[in-house]
Amino acid sequence: MEEIRARSDGEIRLELETAYRDLLHLRFRWETRQLANIHDLKKLQKDIARMNTVLTERTLEIR
Repeated sequence: MEEIRARSDGEIRLELETAYRDLLHLRFRWETRQLANIHDLKKLQKDIARMNTVLTERTLEIR
C-alpha cells in the first residue's frame, strides 16, 4: 500500500487503465478456460481496489 501512496495521481491513474485492461483479458481467459490460476484474477482485483482507495483518500484529503 505504501508503494502505491508514493506514486503521483497521474501514475496511479495510468496504472489503473492498464490494470483494467489486464483484468478484462484475464476475465476472457478465465471464461474460455485458458487461465489456470484464478488467483491472478483475484490479485489484480485487489490491486485495483487499493489504487482506487488511495485516489479516494487523496480526493477526500484523508491522508
